[in-house]
Amino acid sequence: MIVRFMAEFETTIPDDTIEDDNDIVQFGGKAVATVVGEILQRLGCAVEAPAYAGDHGWDFAAYADGQRFSCQVTLAAPNYLIFSNVSRSGGFFKKPIPVVYIRTLKALARELASDPRFSELKWYSPENYTRETGAAAPVDE
Repeated sequence: MIVRFMAEFETTIPDDTIEDDNDIVQFGGKAVATVVGEILQRLGCAVEAPAYAGDHGWDFAAYADGQRFSCQVTLAAPNYLIFSNVSRSGGFFKKPIPVVYIRTLKALARELASDPRFSELKWYSPENYTRETGAAAPVDE
């Protein structure tokens, strides 16, 4: 099974970056993170409010069936979403990958692909990330 938990996308959701005359005061992505959180809530997850993560954008956690998932939204060119399976101890991708994570990741991908606010959605895994390796789906069985 190939699991891709990083996504690139375009969005029509307005950029909410806050700038002053000289610098970025707050990086954007909170509105996008909020929308992704709302999608995850509709899918049955409990979702925390997005927290500012500096130049990494916005982070939040989602929970389903006792599993914790970490989500990060970074607005850049292109925009990024990282949806990771994280154990309660903080480790990444403990084996085997929980079924609820795969189910939630697939459902999130379907919802994002059908939402007119998101386009050009491509999924990646960090070990083979290049702009050319993006896939239409996050999981290949």
